[in-house]
Amino acid sequence: MVWKLPTNMNTRTLSLVSKPIMKDELLPGDIILKKGVHVVIFDKWSPNSTTNYWAYDQTPDFTVYHEIKRYPYFGRSGYAPFRYRNISDSTDASTTEKLVKPE
Repeated sequence: MVWKLPTNMNTRTLSLVSKPIMKDELLPGDIILKKGVHVVIFDKWSPNSTTNYWAYDQTPDFTVYHEIKRYPYFGRSGYAPFRYRNISDSTDASTTEKLVKPE
């Protein structure tokens, strides 16, 4: 929903509409994905940290916004950062939000 996709996606299909990025490229709205297992939506790095970050994490009952310790996902292997292919950085200096390009 956050990427405004025309169809529902899941952890097996999100990589079809996104591209791998490097850890140091993560921006709000990017995802950290383990294909077929789990995904979180990255928000920001914790202050003075390159391993702890804040993300939106879906549980069976609700969404949790919390600090995740030990990148990539509580130190577990197999998770990687991805960015939706139709996102570009805003050129408007008054905002740091990313904009979805019209298809």
